[in-house]
Amino acid sequence: MPTVTETAITGLAFCIDARCPGYNQQPVQAVKRLLEFSFVEQGGDLPGIEHSTSQVFFADEADAVCQHCGKPRLVEDHERPEYANASGRDPMEIFHYQGQAANTLRELQLAHENERLRHEAEVSELRGQLAAQGALMERMASQLDDLTAARRRPARKENE
Repeated sequence: MPTVTETAITGLAFCIDARCPGYNQQPVQAVKRLLEFSFVEQGGDLPGIEHSTSQVFFADEADAVCQHCGKPRLVEDHERPEYANASGRDPMEIFHYQGQAANTLRELQLAHENERLRHEAEVSELRGQLAAQGALMERMASQLDDLTAARRRPARKENE
C-alpha cells in the first residue's frame, strides 16, 4: 500500500469552458493528496521512494461547480502557464471557427444531397428515354420484319 499524505492548500479553481468568465483561475480551499510508492512495495529491495503521484481536489464540493455557467470546475496547485503568442493569432479564434465549421458542414451536406437528387432525376429521365427508344426500336424491327416478309412472298400475277 502506498503512503498517503493529505495536506490542506489554497488551490486555483477554473471552469472547464475557456469561453466562460469562470475560466480565470480563482483561489479556493483544496486538499493535496500525495501517494508515495516505495521500492519494496514495487517488488524491489532498496529503501526509499520509487515513485509518487499527487492529486488535488476541492475541500468543499460546492466549489466544484462554476458560478457563471454551471459546468464543472477543475482545481490545480499551480498557476496556469501563459505562453507567448508567437503566431500573432487570437488564441480564442478556434472557438469562432467551430460555428463556421458547423455551418460549412451543413452547406456541404446540403449541396451533396442536392447533387444526389439532381443525379437521381437525371438517371430517371435517361431511363425513361431509354425505355422510349427501346419501344421505338421494337416497332421499327416489327416494320422491318413485315417489309422483309413482303419481299419474300412471291408476287401474284395480275393475269391469273
